[in-house]
Amino acid sequence: IIFFALSLPWLLVFNLNFQLHARDVKQPDFFHQDEVAALSFLKQQPPGIVLSSGRSGSYIPYYTDKISVMGGTIAGEEQRKSDYRIFVSGNDEERRKILDKYRISYVFHGYSEVTDGMKLENETYLEQIYNKGSVRIFRVR
Repeated sequence: IIFFALSLPWLLVFNLNFQLHARDVKQPDFFHQDEVAALSFLKQQPPGIVLSSGRSGSYIPYYTDKISVMGGTIAGEEQRKSDYRIFVSGNDEERRKILDKYRISYVFHGYSEVTDGMKLENETYLEQIYNKGSVRIFRVR
């Protein structure tokens, strides 16, 4: 009984803290059905390296059998994050350098990438090969 009485305040504090932070999530930890369909499409494409956000990139290797620039904890992770930020906000010349540097074959443009500010419109070096719902996939030319 003494153990329970001493543990109860900490349990309440932990639960309160968990509840407050659980509501502060920017994105859900699941994929929208549009993204699942896009990952299935990408799996059917020839082998290649995919550029995406870190969130999408952590799932891409498992669902598509493709290599992800941003997937998981890998050597050079900080440099890859920096290059991703440059790609998201950079100009065409900077983007081309990053695509060449990592030999990227595909660019995944889903909910996380939109949230990060990635805008892809009429880039001549990208060919849109998938566009359903809110997800697009581009092949690098």
